[in-house]
Amino acid sequence: MPAVSPSHPGTPVNVVRLASFLPPITYAKHLKAFNIQPPSRSIRTTSASQNNHHGVDVEVDISLLPVAGALCLMAVLIEGWVMALIRYLNIKSMKTLFPGYRYLVRSHVDYALMAALLFVAYLVLKNLGLSPSKLTIAALVLGALCNPFGFLLQAVKPELTESASKPLKVGILLGFIPATYGFGSVCTLIVAKLITAPPF
Repeated sequence: MPAVSPSHPGTPVNVVRLASFLPPITYAKHLKAFNIQPPSRSIRTTSASQNNHHGVDVEVDISLLPVAGALCLMAVLIEGWVMALIRYLNIKSMKTLFPGYRYLVRSHVDYALMAALLFVAYLVLKNLGLSPSKLTIAALVLGALCNPFGFLLQAVKPELTESASKPLKVGILLGFIPATYGFGSVCTLIVAKLITAPPF
């Protein structure tokens, strides 16, 4: 007695195997001739549609902090070279692009400070086993990248602060909120951890 296919009860295995090597349309016709339903692909289709519906989930976790710190450090290196070209090689095109040299220095120092703070925050949080909220992480990344950018804008346009309208000045002040909230939340987590469960 010929072996029976487990996926198609009542059908010899050799028939199913032979039909599977045929083109899709011919394969379906042969299965239909034996009153066999083609293998269902509803599970795969449903899974694909669910993936398309939900989209790609972007994970916001603590590993974003060193990434943001590396970006800040890259900005430090680039600005350092720009300042060197202005200061020591006296390149006129760079002087024209960044007339506010002192603001460029402030942006350079601020990016370096943010990079150091992000790396330290990541190491301390990791060592203490703390998991800040997604909002805190997003605020840290956004604040660290945007805070020094204000000085960079002033390096390009030094009169920006003096000639800025009141709403623009308020907007600049509001830009300090993410960094304040992010680093403040991290400090609160660290202090609370050390008070409730001191490591010594």
